[in-house]
Amino acid sequence: MRIVNVTMDLYGSVICLIIFIYLLTGGRWGQRINQSFAIVCLGNIFMQIGDMTNWLCEGYRNPWNPVLLQVGTFLYYLSAVPMLLFFTVYMIEYLKFKVKVSSRFLWIVFGFGAVDILCVVLSPFLNIFYQIGEGNIYQRGDAFWLSQVIPFIIYSVDMWIIFCYRKYMSVKELLLLSSYILSLIHI
Repeated sequence: MRIVNVTMDLYGSVICLIIFIYLLTGGRWGQRINQSFAIVCLGNIFMQIGDMTNWLCEGYRNPWNPVLLQVGTFLYYLSAVPMLLFFTVYMIEYLKFKVKVSSRFLWIVFGFGAVDILCVVLSPFLNIFYQIGEGNIYQRGDAFWLSQVIPFIIYSVDMWIIFCYRKYMSVKELLLLSSYILSLIHI
């Protein structure tokens, strides 16, 4: 099972890296919409690298495993919410071509994102979202549930944006943006 998960993470990272490089080249970087989506891809790459270290470094097979597991777990949690935040920015930038979108959505999303990032930064010391336990094994932290609730709130805000501005989107646009959000839900 471990090799399947690592392979899927590696495959996803390569796909996101290709998209990221594409957005960096050919004069595409100058547009905020492309910058936002590139950051989503970059966040996804770091999140998958963090996940790979969790699969590869649990236990004490090598002397560097404890450090790699700690760094990888931190990277995984740190990458998740910024990836979602910049997807919200991407969506708003996309909609700006058609309609003015309220900035309240960004304030809400970035507020919850700030709480999440603070919890991630404190987790190695306070076991909020995770802890590396006895035998170098990843364990959920005391407030792990919060690491799931915050992204769910951000997903909900994104779905609310789609709902509020649905009349400015084609069916294809609605389905694509909604499917991206729904594919991210992992509770």
